Amino acid sequence: MKVRLYKGNCDIAGRTSPLSLYDTKLATYTEEDAFDHKASVGFIKIYGLPVKTFYSVNKHLLKKKKK
Repeated sequence: MKVRLYKGNCDIAGRTSPLSLYDTKLATYTEEDAFDHKASVGFIKIYGLPVKTFYSVNKHLLKKKKK
């Protein structure tokens, strides 16, 4: 572990471990990665459903606030 000490603060500057669960092939967005980029479209749609539902239920309240 690398730490940076400055004016009474201790910040983590980096860390490595042979037992790390971090996999750069899953964390990067290059042609060589293992991540299926098509999956992100579905994730964004599913993740956005609560916002769409909230708006459709409360749009009359939001319009009143604008006036």
